[in-house]
Amino acid sequence: MTVKQAFPGTDLRQRREELGFTVDDVYRKIRVSPTFIRALEAGDMQQMPAPCYAVGFLRTYCQFLELDPDRYIDLYHDATKPSGRFLRRSDTNQIMLPPWMNEVVTWAAVCGIIILGWVTYAVVVRPAADPGEQRVHASTTDEDLVVPSAPVESAR
Repeated sequence: MTVKQAFPGTDLRQRREELGFTVDDVYRKIRVSPTFIRALEAGDMQQMPAPCYAVGFLRTYCQFLELDPDRYIDLYHDATKPSGRFLRRSDTNQIMLPPWMNEVVTWAAVCGIIILGWVTYAVVVRPAADPGEQRVHASTTDEDLVVPSAPVESAR
């Protein structure tokens, strides 16, 4: 674990004083709140707003002081990065499976779904149909059984 580096806010304060500006002068020129300027110069990152705003304020302030903003932004990130204490640890006890195992599991799932569908059809849908209605019956009525009255001549 690395030790957090303190933000060098005193460098910013010294440069501002060298240029002969007060905190209020800086506010009037760049419109960054005096509270944030004092917090940057004191290295008090707890008083700073969200990191995206703080980086923007720091960049503007460094450009106003004619300093390299990238150097101070990097130092700001080093000073505000979270300690390793709260970071998620990777699980070293994970079982590593061969790559082909994913395909096997996928195909097993597809086959399982097909079999489940077939069993559902065989058990639920098919018994609902009446087995007697599955056969086709030719029915006749008495009217269809009319015998012709004319004698049939036989061929001699």
